[in-house]
Amino acid sequence: NFRDQRIMKTDSGSTFMTVFNQFYYGFSPQVAEYERSNPIFKEVIKYSIYPLLGILRVAETTYNITDNSELGAISTGLIASMLIGAVYFSPFTLTLKLIRQNKTSFKKPAALLTISLSTVIIGITTANPIILMITTSFFVLSTIMGVSVLIPNMIMSVYNNIQRMYTKSDKKMV
Repeated sequence: NFRDQRIMKTDSGSTFMTVFNQFYYGFSPQVAEYERSNPIFKEVIKYSIYPLLGILRVAETTYNITDNSELGAISTGLIASMLIGAVYFSPFTLTLKLIRQNKTSFKKPAALLTISLSTVIIGITTANPIILMITTSFFVLSTIMGVSVLIPNMIMSVYNNIQRMYTKSDKKMV
């Protein structure tokens, strides 16, 4: 209902959903078929969807707080994408960071988020459905990716600062 009655009534929401549906329905029937024949996989999918339902509830609330316009749809997409990146992808990115021991960087993910938001604004102002399909998809994907990198960077930064604090206090005791 939220998707059909609100998001689909905005230019940015309807063009994004067109692209999303092409992607999603390209593989979901096969996943659903496999799920029907595999009870363990069915349980994994069921429990992995629970956070998504909460994320979509928060996104709907965001839309209701903003307004029933393009701003509401973009805000909804931003919040949903950020939470999807944080919940589903950040744990993997953090694990990779710990294994590879990368330096933390906030500039690249932040720049990516800024650029993607700018492209959506261009898409909305041109009111061209093809440009909007490209820019809204870029916006959602880059937000998911950017947040999935920013969260582990923040965690590692806090961890490194705490570690430095303890190292300094150990040196003072000696």
